[in-house]
Parts: sequence; structure tokens; C-alpha cells
Amino acid sequence: MPRRVARHAAPLGDGRVVWLFGDTRRAPSHGATMVLNSMLISTRGCFAQVLTGGAVIPDPGVAGERLAAWPTCVISLDRGRWSELFVCTNTIRRHGGFWGFTLLGTSVTRFVVPDGGAARRLETVALSADDDALDHVTWGTASVADDGWIVVYGTRAPTGGFGREVYVARTRPEDIENMARRQYRGATGWGTRRQMTPGTRLGPCET
Repeated sequence: MPRRVARHAAPLGDGRVVWLFGDTRRAPSHGATMVLNSMLISTRGCFAQVLTGGAVIPDPGVAGERLAAWPTCVISLDRGRWSELFVCTNTIRRHGGFWGFTLLGTSVTRFVVPDGGAARRLETVALSADDDALDHVTWGTASVADDGWIVVYGTRAPTGGFGREVYVARTRPEDIENMARRQYRGATGWGTRRQMTPGTRLGPCET
């Protein structure tokens, strides 16, 4: 079994479970020996690796930019004979030593998984533009499917303060790539991005 750092899991419509991982070491026979994200599908204790020759979600950008996609959350929707997956990833830029990186933005990648079959990646769209400022909203901290909506949570480090502010946005699955149709939670309900306001601020020792 490859050595992995578990990230997230979600049930599929056929009873299997999909697992998303961050940095993953693999045997040389499986292609790249180190990839920045990977996927397993399990059923009754049997695990099958989704093999693509590299990361299951390719590195964003162009060669030489040292960009990578780290999974943050996954939603699975049962579509009858297949499941639809939405995987949120943070785009990061590596720099300095092994642990050096800058968080830039968030994307979501859509997969289809036929019942009993393997996952197939369809498309990747941006949830936010890349921004290396420290006070931008980091979307994809968590997500949930709710009454036909995909609800995505984000956090932001306030300028000159401690803790993280919590933000909430939602979209219909079919509109995931359409930023203009996303709704944001404000003080009086759902509205445009300009009406977005933070919810609870989580301090360093709060949960």
C-alpha cells in the first residue's frame, strides 16, 4: 500500500468510498514516485488506486511555475448509475526548501464515476483567482451538498488581527464554472459577492 496522508473521503452511489490524498509516495511501477494529490476507491476493504501516470488532478499552470493542487474537500452526488464528484483544491506555489509554499487560490475539479467503474476527470474551474496576498478568502476549507446546492466555506485572515473569518458561498452543480451565478452569505441572507459578510471568527484556540 502506498504511503499517504489522508485528506478526505465521500461515499459513492454504488456503495464504494472515494478517498482523496495530498502528497503521495508511490512505487516506481505506478509512474511518478511522488505526486501532490491522488485518489483511491475502496469497497469492503479492497482499495483500488486511480492511476494517471501522475497526480490525479494535474498541476495547474505551465511547466516551471512550481504550482500544485492540494485537495481540501470532496462532494459526491448520486446520479443513478454513476456518481458526480466535486473536488476542491488549493493552488499553491512551492518555493524555498521542501516546506516552503504560498497559497494562491482555489479550484474545483469535476469527476464522473460509473457504478463499479473508475473515476474520470472532466474539468477544472477556478473558485477564486490566484492571489498571493495573505488576507484573501481561501475557499474550499469545507463543503457540503444541501438541497440541490453545493455550499462552500472559506476563511480569511483579517488584516492586523488574529484567528480566521468564516465565509459561505453556494452554487448549483451545473453552474459551478459560472462565477456570476454564485451566491454569497451576507448579513440578511444570500446575495452577491459585494453583500458577503464574515460569520464567526475562529480564534487560535477555538473549534
